[in-house]
Amino acid sequence: MRAAAAFPAPVAALLGPRWALLADTLVLVALVEGGSGELRLMYRSSSGLGGGVFDATASDGVIQAVLSNRSTVTLTPEGGGTITWTAADGSRSLKAPLALGRDEP
Repeated sequence: MRAAAAFPAPVAALLGPRWALLADTLVLVALVEGGSGELRLMYRSSSGLGGGVFDATASDGVIQAVLSNRSTVTLTPEGGGTITWTAADGSRSLKAPLALGRDEP
């Protein structure tokens, strides 16, 4: 994981493991470094679909990644952190607050 100082303040607020409940699906997310300064997003869900570590972009205080099933996950720092999942075809979108998980080995 990158040091918070490596990110603009709004994005740095999203460091550390986070979880959310999107409808009836529990999701876990964390920003990770992919080497050479690349930003990646670890995404896991209780549904078992679309999980893994994905390339991510940080722009204008927003972090975005495209999952293997082509759906999009967007993290924003608003209200302590929010996650928005959008279906690949754009037909459905779910938004939920992120809760800070425990960062222990």
